[in-house]
Amino acid sequence: RLNQSATLTLRAFKEGMKPSRLFRRQVIINQLHEPSGIKAKERGLNYQYYEGEILSVVEIPVKGKKISEGISESLDIKLAKADDHFGIIFTGYLYAPVSGLYTFALESDDGATFSISNVELLDNDGSHSLKRVEGKIQLKKGFHPITVRYFDDYEEQEIRLLWSIQGKPETEISPEYYFAR
Repeated sequence: RLNQSATLTLRAFKEGMKPSRLFRRQVIINQLHEPSGIKAKERGLNYQYYEGEILSVVEIPVKGKKISEGISESLDIKLAKADDHFGIIFTGYLYAPVSGLYTFALESDDGATFSISNVELLDNDGSHSLKRVEGKIQLKKGFHPITVRYFDDYEEQEIRLLWSIQGKPETEISPEYYFAR
C-alpha cells in the first residue's frame, strides 16, 4: 500500500527466460504535497552545465563533463556555451502561491524531465523535436523543491515550463517563483 506519491520500478521474471526490461511508473497520490520548511530568499535556480555525447537526462552527469555551475534567473539554456551536445541540471525551489491543483506542462527539444516535491511529474526524455507533456499535482502553498534536467542532442534547443493553477490560464512560470537552494 502506498500512502504517498512514489516511483514504482517493475521487472517481470519467468523461469527459463531472461528478465524483462525495467518499467518505471510514477504513482501520484491525490493529496496536497507539503512544502519544504525553508524560507527561500535568493531568486533564481542553481544550475550545473555539462558538455558531451548525451542521449538522455540520466546520462548528463555520467557522460557529460561539468563545465560550469552557478545561479540562473530561470530555465535559461542560453547559458550553454556549445551549440549542440550539452546538458543542464537546474535545482531549487518553486513557490506555490496558493494551495490547490496545479497543472504543469513541459515543452522541450530535446529531452527534459521535471520533478517537484520529490515526484517526477513530467518525463519528456529522449532525442526528439519539440514535444509537450503534461501532469497534475496537488501542492500546498509554499516552497517546493524542484529539479529540471535538460539535454540537447543536436540542432534546435528549446525548453519551457508552464503552469495553470485551478482554472486560471496557462502561463510560462516567471522568474519570481524560482528560488535557489
